[in-house]
Amino acid sequence: MSSAAPQLTDNAANSILRLPPELVVSIVELLLDPGNPGVKHYHNLIHISHINSRLRNICLSSPSLWRTVFIEDTDASYSLAAACVNRSGDASLDISMRVVKQVRSRFAGIIRLLHYTSHRIASLTMSLAVPSEAGWTELVTNLRNMNMPQLHTLSADVWIRGRSELIGPRPVLLLPDTPNLRSLSLVSVATETGTGRLSNIRRLCLTTFTFWAWPYTTLVDMLKSCEHLVELELFGKAIKRFLNVHDVLQLPGTLRFSLPELLRLSITGVENALLLYLLLNIEAPKLEFVKLDIPHWLTTEPGIDWKETALAEEARLTFPSVRKLKILQRNIEAQEDYNPSQTRFGVFLSTAFPNLEE
Repeated sequence: MSSAAPQLTDNAANSILRLPPELVVSIVELLLDPGNPGVKHYHNLIHISHINSRLRNICLSSPSLWRTVFIEDTDASYSLAAACVNRSGDASLDISMRVVKQVRSRFAGIIRLLHYTSHRIASLTMSLAVPSEAGWTELVTNLRNMNMPQLHTLSADVWIRGRSELIGPRPVLLLPDTPNLRSLSLVSVATETGTGRLSNIRRLCLTTFTFWAWPYTTLVDMLKSCEHLVELELFGKAIKRFLNVHDVLQLPGTLRFSLPELLRLSITGVENALLLYLLLNIEAPKLEFVKLDIPHWLTTEPGIDWKETALAEEARLTFPSVRKLKILQRNIEAQEDYNPSQTRFGVFLSTAFPNLEE
């Protein structure tokens, strides 16, 4: 056990054991270090449960202590996951899996686990290397047919092993039936639109190597489906040598969409063309906070002219409700005195956000 694991002296344990079982469970939950994810969490729980027989019985008979299920690239984690599912009774589950090795032999077991626990899953985090195109079809078909009435948070970093993200359209992850889904995070995948399954999303986070491979219309279709969105994060793992102007400039001239409840917008590392078109076409009357985290070379990307006139023709495209704008410039070399307000990009921003307080 790590040095950060919880410690109970004999006197402390004896004092705790005089309390009612439900209070003992509450104390054990506080002792478990939330900073120890994965199997370490259960190492600490098992250590506590072995202090004496009464504490062990209380722990084993308390479903709330076993509702977090971790699956990793070890055989032991599968046995521990099965024990947690059994000991958690009818409690809702938080399932987190990261499986990138020997996936082919474990894939069927992962699908069975999701089916068996689907009605109890409250949050699901998947980092999964699908072994083949056929495996992807099997995964999305099974997910599509699952009913997850308790699911409120879904994070999916799922890819097809050996397939480049820069080749072909984004794989589409079909969502299960999730009427209570509020937070959705997707890495390198898109999801279906027009089914109503995104309508209750409050937080959406999309991460991809480069957004121009989606294409842009796919992104807009997803955003249009999130009619109650409050927080939007777009994270592009941009690398300069992959940003070709003739690719990113093939975006449509106008493709407007409305996010009437949006309060927070964060855009990191996306291409200039995408950033420009988003700011030109998004309608967000309640938007309060915007964060732009971009490499310094994107503000001078060829083919994009950040001019004051970019928004002047359509005053409605400004964001008068925004009070706080945060700009982060990364990888700046010998530009400690860089001031975005002195550039054409800065002029563009001052026009787009006229009522800034910070």
